[in-house]
Amino acid sequence: MISLKEKLQKIWENKRGIAEGLYNTFLSHDPEIKAELARRVTICESNVCGYYDAKGETEKVVVRGKPACALCGCNIQTKAAVMWLDCTLKEHGQTPLWEALITEEQDKEINTIAYKEQFKKK
Repeated sequence: MISLKEKLQKIWENKRGIAEGLYNTFLSHDPEIKAELARRVTICESNVCGYYDAKGETEKVVVRGKPACALCGCNIQTKAAVMWLDCTLKEHGQTPLWEALITEEQDKEINTIAYKEQFKKK
């Protein structure tokens, strides 16, 4: 079983992706992001890879009780909402079921522009 310290360390190491996933899941109103998120979640829920954990109970799962990937331990909804992440299968040398649409650098640039836009004088 993963210790609390290990869980917190994993969360800290992935904080940017977690924040992005939570934002895209709960706050974003972008229809393209919502459509891609739904597509990815549907793929994960199909359990083609055999790693879908509907109850979030496997050892690697960081936050229990929510659908998760048993391979990486991530919450499916949050990970699938990060447009610069690939399906975890890619990290394990397998063909991913879904791939990143943009790079992390492109995402940072988009967020920087959006941040500046909100403070422009009109």
